[in-house]
Amino acid sequence: DGDVVRFDAELTVELDGATRARVPLFPTAVALEEVRVDRAEAAIATEEGAFVVPIAARGRHRIEASFAVPVVRDDGLPRFDLAITPTPVSSFELELPGERELTVAPTAGVTTTRREGHTVARFHLPMTSVVSVSWAEAVPEDASAVETRAHADLVHVVRPDEGVLAVTAHATFEITRGAMSRAELILPPDVQVNAVTSPEGVVSDWRVGEDAGQRVLSVFLDREVDDALTLDVEYERAWPAAARTTQAFDVPILRAREVNRQRGMVALLATRELTLEPREESNVSRVGDNALPPTIREGLPGTVAHTFRYLDEPPRVVAIGAVRAPEPARFDAQIDTLVSLGDVSTTVTTMIEVDVKSGQLDTLALRVPSGLSLLEVTAPSLRHYALAEDGTLRIELTQPMEGRFRVEVVCERITGHEEELEVPLLGAPEAEVERGRVGVEALAPFQVDARAVERLSPVDPSELPDQLLLRTDNPILHAYRYAQADPPPRFAVGITRHAEIETPHAVVDEASYRTLYTADGVAVTTARFMVRNRRQQFLRVALPADSEVWSARVDGRSETPALEAGSDASAPTVLVNIVSAAEAFPVELVYATRVPGLGAFGRLGAELPRLDVVVTRTTWEVWVPSGAAYASPSTSMTLVSSGAADAPVFETLPDAMALDVPTEGVRYVLTKMYAGRDGDVVAFSMPYVAGWGGPFVLALSALGALLLCLGLLAFAVLRLGFPLPAAVAERLPIAVATYRDHDDVLPPASGAARRALIATIVVTLLGAGLLAVTVGYLSTSLWPSIAVAVLVGLGAAGMVAKRGIDKRRAEAPPEPPPTPPAPMSPA
Repeated sequence: DGDVVRFDAELTVELDGATRARVPLFPTAVALEEVRVDRAEAAIATEEGAFVVPIAARGRHRIEASFAVPVVRDDGLPRFDLAITPTPVSSFELELPGERELTVAPTAGVTTTRREGHTVARFHLPMTSVVSVSWAEAVPEDASAVETRAHADLVHVVRPDEGVLAVTAHATFEITRGAMSRAELILPPDVQVNAVTSPEGVVSDWRVGEDAGQRVLSVFLDREVDDALTLDVEYERAWPAAARTTQAFDVPILRAREVNRQRGMVALLATRELTLEPREESNVSRVGDNALPPTIREGLPGTVAHTFRYLDEPPRVVAIGAVRAPEPARFDAQIDTLVSLGDVSTTVTTMIEVDVKSGQLDTLALRVPSGLSLLEVTAPSLRHYALAEDGTLRIELTQPMEGRFRVEVVCERITGHEEELEVPLLGAPEAEVERGRVGVEALAPFQVDARAVERLSPVDPSELPDQLLLRTDNPILHAYRYAQADPPPRFAVGITRHAEIETPHAVVDEASYRTLYTADGVAVTTARFMVRNRRQQFLRVALPADSEVWSARVDGRSETPALEAGSDASAPTVLVNIVSAAEAFPVELVYATRVPGLGAFGRLGAELPRLDVVVTRTTWEVWVPSGAAYASPSTSMTLVSSGAADAPVFETLPDAMALDVPTEGVRYVLTKMYAGRDGDVVAFSMPYVAGWGGPFVLALSALGALLLCLGLLAFAVLRLGFPLPAAVAERLPIAVATYRDHDDVLPPASGAARRALIATIVVTLLGAGLLAVTVGYLSTSLWPSIAVAVLVGLGAAGMVAKRGIDKRRAEAPPEPPPTPPAPMSPA
């Protein structure tokens, strides 16, 4: 109704539980006209900025309301906003005068119908608290009722070819109103259309027909286009070779039909042999080739000779063919140079980006400083290159080049121990504009300082081009740029050479050994080395004596090891061919070593191979047969764990060795960091006893202790005058001190006494030797020896005590004789 929208609303409310409720309807901003509840007029109240209606009974109730909402026109399109109570189902029906198109927020599917000059719109809303509706005048359903307005822009590229004049017309239609499903172009006489395409891919088909005496190209689209349309039309006309340089012709130019405005351009190209020269011009103006659209200019198949621009008036250009005179090449050069300073040579890698601005270039001349030797020249269509005595490198190409191409030159100069070095820079003296960038790297431990910098500007190395930076992993020490200069730029550096520290060519990150002792007297060892190798050919492994190699594998592949020249076969030094890799790879070696068999008692021992590289971490697992008692191993390595375990499973043993491999045994795990680094031998030794060997060794230990104690006691008697009981001394063949002798009296020297002393020494040494073997070598328990020593010591202590008692008795004053009784007088 002009400025308001009137609503007749119907709401259904169901009251469940409570007997009274206040139902909110609409905000107080609406113009409320009437409210009925169950067809009866209802009381209306306001609460929190909204109209509410009280309901006093349970069940379903019907609320009818009439109200008006103002129409807002502040943003151009009329609209209204209505706050509603969120409900699961909200249905709207709007009737607007005239033909309207509605937009609803939140988005909803709107169904519109026309009725008696009005638009009836129906839609349903999701649960929401606000609905906004705007409308505009509807677009006529009949597309033909909308006038199509479009502008056309045509760019013609005319190229002389063998027997024909080839033209490509780039037509762009800008649609400002309505839509297009077909485009029409007026064709000149005597042209043949070869193809019609569109970058948008909307061309369905095309036809050439006659209309009002004109040839018309009709392009059918597979859909209506309402914004922009681009067409590429390729066509040609006959151009006899006999008349192309003698007879002028009208350049075939297309015109767009049924457009409001059109303009265009005509570009006449030149090939290697021919060019097009204009003779007459009307309704056109000359412009430079830079006026062509960039996308078209970059894809031109030749050089632009002439360019014209025209507006709405039909253009006319009359041209004739002409033989193209050779044009001297004009080009620019961008020279990027990477200078690599090595220990004995300097390598110069130069990349020349040639941009031919006009003409064709079939020979490129470069300036090469003296002393440089050419290593490699790379160029497209390279025919030949030669370096003249004056330092000019002439590069001949198989075909004349246009546009851009790249040439790469690699040179080398042998250097000595100069402290100052002139950096050689190549140049392009024939280039109209020469620009260059230089980066310097060091391939050896040099300190490089700039000494002479002339006509060069320093830049950050990150400003160098990627094709130069990607050629090296070394840091760029100096970076410069320059523009064309005469004389050429000069750059000299000072070099300070530092002594190199020799580092290992290979290293073993981890060496793991597994050694299994068998009852047959063979120790089978599997060695696994994790090797990182830079340039070492062999891994040199010096095996223990009496060792035999069974197999070798490098990085999972079988390898045949070699025996080093001059190596003893009984203690071989094995050479295993290894690969070069930055990541660690495994080298496995299986060998067997002859060892003494397991007896009643003895000592097991083994040593690890010696490598010619640094071993970071070494782990050695040793399995010995069960059924014997083993003492703790003696080794320079650290014992990590020990205990009973299943023996490892080895691969198939050689047929010549019938070994009795145990299935279980005792496992010892040893480890050490940088084992064998100082040339020391990494080995272990472990005593054992088995079966009757245990009691026998204990008996030998007790006997040795007894002999040692008796020998010491005899030495004390013979040399120190230790007294013996008289009953014992009387049985000896020599005179010895007894308890009755004086303390300071030593037995006289005699031949028998000397022989007794020698026998005493022999017995003492024999006892000490037995103890050294049983306790020191076989690690037997000391308790039997200690018990024997205690017993002998107790005997000697008893003799000493006896001597003291006898001595005190001898020094005691004699008792007075008893007094005889007095005679009795006779009675």
